[in-house]
Amino acid sequence: VVPHYKMWDPGEAFDPAGDEDSKEAEDQVALAPQQGPRMPYQSKREPLSRQTWLAMYKEVAPRVQQELDDIVQQTIDAGKKARLMACEHKLGKHVGADIPGKIEKATSMQNACLQMQEIANRIAVKDANMGFAKTAGSRCTMNDRVSEPGECDYLNCYTTDDKFKKAIAALKKRNDKCYDDWEATVDRAANSCSKEPKEPPGQQLPPGVAPPAMTKPAAPQEAASPAAAPAAPAAPAAPA
Repeated sequence: VVPHYKMWDPGEAFDPAGDEDSKEAEDQVALAPQQGPRMPYQSKREPLSRQTWLAMYKEVAPRVQQELDDIVQQTIDAGKKARLMACEHKLGKHVGADIPGKIEKATSMQNACLQMQEIANRIAVKDANMGFAKTAGSRCTMNDRVSEPGECDYLNCYTTDDKFKKAIAALKKRNDKCYDDWEATVDRAANSCSKEPKEPPGQQLPPGVAPPAMTKPAAPQEAASPAAAPAAPAAPAAPA
């Protein structure tokens, strides 16, 4: 079995989700430039052979370093104002600062960087130049031990960067506070519902038994009319 190795390339093209020549595929292609770099968990690239991986590493590593440099700086900036970030409303009433998304994006990119660096250290031989081109503003590791002068020696995955660590910790703390506040809101709503008066349950009758017929109350009898006065006596007959 020939070993193959995974590679994350932020510049990997987005594959259309729909069938070719479909409206969905056209929409996916049109939206691809707006979706930014491909995240590690979005990668569709098949594992590569050793020779192919080493050859592509020199091309891909500068993009990885640039994307990680950017996300680390964004995370540090976000960590400074983490306490004031709006929380996500889990009932959909409003959208917050997407704190979980910031944490996931930064940590997944850092893990992908570490994986690539580990593979490079494992499969490179002594005569292989594992350096890669340094782009403007790149914060890669440089000491000219394994690369040409002016090149990056290794990817800088920020594992020892205290500012980055503190920023991630601040975002996680704020995210935990948001969750606790949401949970307390749900508990208060549940308690409020449980205190509302409930209607008594209706009488349950056995199967096949009809409810008793409702009888109308008897109409009240009218009061008896007073007895008629006795008739007057007849007048005496006239004499003949």
